[in-house]
Amino acid sequence: MKKLEIPPNKNNAPFDIVDLPENPVYGTFSIQTSSKVNTLSIQAKKINQEMEKKCSTTEELIKANLNKNNVELLVHGLEANPVWLKGKMHANLSDQDSIDAQTMIIVEKTDGKTIAIPMKSIVAIQGDNLKTTYIQRSIKDGLQMHYKNQSDSNGWAFVKYLTFGITWIPSYE
Repeated sequence: MKKLEIPPNKNNAPFDIVDLPENPVYGTFSIQTSSKVNTLSIQAKKINQEMEKKCSTTEELIKANLNKNNVELLVHGLEANPVWLKGKMHANLSDQDSIDAQTMIIVEKTDGKTIAIPMKSIVAIQGDNLKTTYIQRSIKDGLQMHYKNQSDSNGWAFVKYLTFGITWIPSYE
């Protein structure tokens, strides 16, 4: 069972429920709401979700700082010793793409030249005001609830996941 706070809804915006169980059993959930909340409909939906996460790898730091000026990358494999390259980084990625060893990072260097470097050649990153968090975007299965809550305060809803056998949910309305 999960308890959710349902905000006032004077503009009829739907409410997304994204934290469903890992393996829900087909057709075995119910939503019970407080008297302030009137459920109009519930439908399954793919929901875009964004979560801010702390960078813990070089790849994540690179992704968080793409398109930022004056970033310095320590690169090995271009010369006998690792070298620092300074400039603006680019990569051809969508929001859901991750950076792997084969991803090419394009650097517009401060001397006006452009170079493409495979991610596996980047040893470190530094710069003024580097972002240390990034937005992780994902698409999750969820439910969208259309409801009315015309009050000025939150209502609540219990999402109950029922399992096995015959189930009965009393309603006292």
